[in-house]
Order: sequence, then C-alpha cells, then structure tokens
Amino acid sequence: MLKKLIKHEFKATAKIMGLLFGAVLLLSVLTSISLKLPEGNKFFDTIKAVLIAVYVVVMFGMMFAGILLLIFRFYNNMLKDQGYLTHTLPVKMWQHIVAKMLTYFVWIVAAVVVAAVSLGIFLMGTGVVNFSQIGEVMSEIGASLEQYPQIITILLWILVLGIVQIFANILCLFASMSMGQLFGKHRVAGSVASYIGLNYIIGIFTSFIMYLPMNSFEGQINALDEATNIADMIQIFQNMLNGFFVITLVVELVLIALYFGITHFMLTRKLNLE
Repeated sequence: MLKKLIKHEFKATAKIMGLLFGAVLLLSVLTSISLKLPEGNKFFDTIKAVLIAVYVVVMFGMMFAGILLLIFRFYNNMLKDQGYLTHTLPVKMWQHIVAKMLTYFVWIVAAVVVAAVSLGIFLMGTGVVNFSQIGEVMSEIGASLEQYPQIITILLWILVLGIVQIFANILCLFASMSMGQLFGKHRVAGSVASYIGLNYIIGIFTSFIMYLPMNSFEGQINALDEATNIADMIQIFQNMLNGFFVITLVVELVLIALYFGITHFMLTRKLNLE
C-alpha cells in the first residue's frame, strides 16, 4: 500500500513539477543562446533582458514549488475536506506521512539537480564556463580527492547531513500544519505560529547541544596552526569536524523522530477536519 500511495502522490504532482523543470531547462537554453547574440542592438538587448528576467523568476519558482506543493497537498489531503476520504482508506497513518515525505524529498532533490544543470547551461552562454573547463576542473577535483582522501569523508558527511536536514524540514512542516488544526478557525495562522514556535524552541535546544563540541576545538585549532603540510591540515580539520558531524546527525535524527511523532499523534488522536 505504501508503494501505491507514493505512486499516487507522484502522479498528482508530476505534471506541475515536470512543466517547471522543462520550463527552467528550456529557458536556460534560450537564455544561453541569446547571450551569444551581438551586443549594441536594441532588439537583441531587449530579448536578452526579458529572457534573463523570466529565467530568474521561473528558476526561483521551481525551487519553491516543491515546498509549496508539499504544504498545499498535505493541508488539503490530510486536514481539509479531502481528509474525510483520505482517512477512510485502509492505510495506516504512518504510511500516509512516509509517502508524502519521500515524494517531496525526491522533488526537492530533483529541483536542486535541475537548477544546477540549468545554471551550468546558462553560464556556458556567458562564456564563464565551457566544456573543456569542466573537464579540467573535474580532473583537478579527482586528483585532489585521490591525494587527500579525507576530503571524501568530509563530503560524504555533508551529503548525509544535507539529506537528513531535508527530511527534518519536511516533517517540521507536517508537524506545524498538524498542530495548526488545534487553532479552530485560524488554522493557517496557527500552523505558521506552530512552525515559528517549534523552530524557536528547537533552535535554543540545538544551539546548546552544538556548543558542546566547540569546547574541544581549541586544542585542534592550535594543532592546525602548527601543521606544516596540507595533508596534516586536512586531517586535523577532519578531526575537528567529526564530533560536530556526529552530534549534528544525532540531533537531526531526534528531530525527525519528534516531528514524525507529533504529526502522527495529531492526525490519529487530535484530528479535527474542516
């Protein structure tokens, strides 16, 4: 049933996201081509300005579309009139939450990838980047990673933390909207207030927790000043970050569990549909 829910959620959102992805890529190509047009011609300059402006607007729209879809779909499917049908399905609540969480995680990641590809196409039109330079940069990065493998560990940590952070942010929105239904006729305002309140409280808590590894940094910083080569500096830098990364990961996993628990509790015990 979870697979069916994910499939349904993708079908319901694929058209909008697909159109936005296609529009961004098409506009990046057209804008890149327009930048190669002769300068000084008023007609060509107008085309360039219009395409760049539209490209920037659509790019930002695409980046926020996944989050806006997440909010509207969750709110409409789970907390408004559509919820009467949603909650009568023979599906466990955790499956609804996981299906929506995974779907929008994929769309957010896809939007980042499309934005990166689109930006690369755009920069090629400006002449700042070309295929030969990309090959050279990739070769230099590969050589650096081979020479200093500690960088790979740091990058993997950053990737894992980025993924976990996206899941935490999605579930935070779910939890806030689920709590918002307790505000009666002011659900939207309640959801916003819940989101701000959750982030404020969690911010205080995480600031205190993240301060703990900072105490061990002083000795590492002194060792970093005394390092005589790049390999030693990278190793010391990695040692500094390891504790920070581990604590950050644990905190984010705890937040994911907390947000998931709040959402599940509100939708199963405190559900109040409009």
